[in-house]
Amino acid sequence: MMNSKYLIDDTVLAALLKKTDRSNMVWQLTFKKFNKNFIDYFQSNQTLSSTQIQAVFEEVFPRLINNLNQSPLNLNQTLFSLLLVMGCNSFNSPDSKNQMNKVAPYLAGEILVQLIQANHTRCLYYLFSQYKEPTMVILNNKYGSYFSVAPLEIYGEAIMVLKNNIEQGKLEFPMRSRLFTYFFLIARNKYLALGNKMKGLVFYPDLMDFETKLNPKDSQDYFNSGNEIICPILKKLLEGPNKEVFKKLLETFHNDEHELLRLRFEEGLRFKEIGKLLHLKEATCRKRLHDSLKRWKKQFFISQVA
Repeated sequence: MMNSKYLIDDTVLAALLKKTDRSNMVWQLTFKKFNKNFIDYFQSNQTLSSTQIQAVFEEVFPRLINNLNQSPLNLNQTLFSLLLVMGCNSFNSPDSKNQMNKVAPYLAGEILVQLIQANHTRCLYYLFSQYKEPTMVILNNKYGSYFSVAPLEIYGEAIMVLKNNIEQGKLEFPMRSRLFTYFFLIARNKYLALGNKMKGLVFYPDLMDFETKLNPKDSQDYFNSGNEIICPILKKLLEGPNKEVFKKLLETFHNDEHELLRLRFEEGLRFKEIGKLLHLKEATCRKRLHDSLKRWKKQFFISQVA
């Protein structure tokens, strides 16, 4: 049985196909896409003619729609593989559900893309409702401990980005992944970008003052003063077993940066003092530390959650 998260596109298409007839756009697009792939699949059997295959398809496709109308949506394989099973039964030929699930696995997503291109409002509505729960669950499970912002805040915007990308022809056929996968990447990127902004992973103008306070001798008092919201990931790295992660990441800095980091964070010197010791301008010291920490935060973030 396939995991339900891999059948979201088929669940959306099945919901759209229920209570449809031959005059409905969803019915027509699905018929056309399934018809071609159905014929391609069974033409590998040399004993069957194109006429026989077409006749069976025209008999089993309406039956598939009727089955959707008569039972609750509880899919354990793609709609197209269900159709193939019905075809195999009609031809009295053996079938393998595992093999059938590998045949044209993204057909449902391609049909949904075509419906959105045709401005089918019900398709967008079902996408919005069906994608919501799995998207929230995955984002919360994978990234929820890093951000206080809720994934729901970006969900509607991500749907509109998906719609715009489809209308602009950015998704090509044949699709190489599920439409839900494509949407989730949009939602994830938007969520992480929003989380970065809200949690201090971007470089704030006042972060230089914060960096001065990162000397472990006085960092605890500084974090207790209410400034921990500026960069909580740095706070976490100064606590408990995360210190080892912090040390390993510091080792990734270039050798030329080690002395600057040591003077700034271990010795607690100001940029003017560091500049005199390293024979650099104060502004140069600031710029180098700015770039080093920005690169480090990005590297840490990718290693932890990406």
